[in-house]
Parts: sequence; structure tokens; C-alpha cells
Amino acid sequence: MRNKFEEKVRNISAYDVFTVDSQLQKKVIDDLVLFLKTIKTEKNKAKQKQDEKTANNLFYMQCFINAIRCSLKMWIYLKEQKYVDAWHSLVDAQEYMYYSLKAGKDIEKSKLYLYKLKEREQVIFPKFKFVSSGSIIEGGKCSICGRDFNNCEHIEENLYCGSICKRIDYKRLEFTHLALVENPKDRGCIIEEFELDKKIYDWFTLKFKRNTNNIKEMEIKVCAYRVQQLDIF
Repeated sequence: MRNKFEEKVRNISAYDVFTVDSQLQKKVIDDLVLFLKTIKTEKNKAKQKQDEKTANNLFYMQCFINAIRCSLKMWIYLKEQKYVDAWHSLVDAQEYMYYSLKAGKDIEKSKLYLYKLKEREQVIFPKFKFVSSGSIIEGGKCSICGRDFNNCEHIEENLYCGSICKRIDYKRLEFTHLALVENPKDRGCIIEEFELDKKIYDWFTLKFKRNTNNIKEMEIKVCAYRVQQLDIF
């Protein structure tokens, strides 16, 4: 599996640029999805055997392939002028690479690709204002053992035999407030529009969108982040 993974990464690198035809990139994404199924099948076998070392190595491959998949999606969205989706895909790719580091495998290789993703962020996208949400969470189960989240031995965000520990199946999730921050936990939660002189502009393109009569407060449109969960289990 290791040799197949390295060969896949080498072959795909030529497609991970803006100018490559979108249809070709979509075909590569489809191929990656199939390869991910193979990786996860092998990972599940390792988990059943309680072979944590193998499971974690496969988790590393899973995250790296997912990061490349998201990067390819970013290029496609950019060419389609779907800039919010492109930003979310880039953030997903970066988060996958951060998770890959938890496996402790090929750290320099992961850091190098993460550096490339950071460079793309700085060159392609504007400097955003981020929004952080405060919330109250009650109940929930551990994604690793299925027990009550507050009464199990696992630690959230740690890697256990090829899966990340998360709180799932909340009994109650209540958002209490929003705040503008420089370094949010969720970098996908951005301000998509801004107001200037009673006019609303798009943050990505700076194009005028509409007029507003709001003269007391800056009108903002918050872009809520992804609904789907990252593939980290």
C-alpha cells in the first residue's frame, strides 16, 4: 500500500495546478475517491487486529490523499468563480495536512505540502476577517468508544488507531454569540460581504452587489462553514 500511495502522489502532482483542464482534474478526483476506499478498507482491517501502527500509517495516507483531493477541488472552483467553495476546499486541505501530522509519519513531507497550501492562500485569496462563534454543548458520545463523552478515557482531537477522537451525537448545541477574531478555530467562517458608504461589496471580488440603508452599523454577511465532517474516522 505504501508504494501505491507514493506513486499516486507523484503522478497526481502534475494535475495539482490551476491551468490543468477541469475535466481532467475531476477524473483524478474520482480516482482518488476510489483509492481512499482501498486505504480505509485496509485501515479497518488493521483496527480489527488492533494494529495501531499500521492503522495510523494508513490514516496518514488517508489525510494526505484527502488534502490533494481538496486542493484539486479548489482549482476547479476557482475556475468556476465559486470563490467561497474554493476557500473552504483550501481550508479543508490544510486541516487534513494538520491531522496527517498526528500520525508522526513523513512529517517533513506533510509540512512541505502544508507550506505549499499556505503559499496558495497568500497569493490567491484576500486577507479575511474571521468570525468565531461561542456555543454551549451538552451531552454527546465519544467517536472512538461510543461512551458518554465526559466519562471516557479518550481525549478530543487525539489520534487513536487510525481515527480522531471527536464529540458526536450532541444532545444540545446552542450558539450564544459571534465575534470578529484574527485567529479563529474555524478558518472557514469568514465575512463574505462588507459595507462601505451604504453599499455592499463582495469580499472576494470587491464588486458592488447592492445598496443598503443601514447607516448605523456595518452590514456583514457571515459565511457559515462546512456542514460535512472531515474524513478523519
